[in-house]
Amino acid sequence: IQEFVPALETLSKNLDMKEKSENKMEEKLLQLSSKVENFINTQKQETQLSKVKHTEDKLSKKMEQMEKQIWGELETMQNEYQSGFKSIHDSLSSLQQIQKTKMDLEKYKVQKDLKKLQRKIVELQEV
Repeated sequence: IQEFVPALETLSKNLDMKEKSENKMEEKLLQLSSKVENFINTQKQETQLSKVKHTEDKLSKKMEQMEKQIWGELETMQNEYQSGFKSIHDSLSSLQQIQKTKMDLEKYKVQKDLKKLQRKIVELQEV
């Protein structure tokens, strides 16, 4: 039995070393697994971030188009209002001119009638 003791001790040491080595390998495998999982999660996050960025870019372009369209429509409306107000202003100016001309004609007629009346009065006084 004594002759097997050194072999058993060596075998026991080898088993201990094998167990330690397996534990280290298992620990490294867990670390590697954790790194792979972290890498996969990072990739997923980057993919999602890329999708969000793409969506934001599309929305931004859409908003810019809508903003340009709205400003264009507002400018068109403003031009139409200005044109309408100018037409009204021109119409009012024309009406004022017509009214002034009518008043001048009426004034002329009244003056003419007054002169006629004055002549008749003078004629009547002479008679």
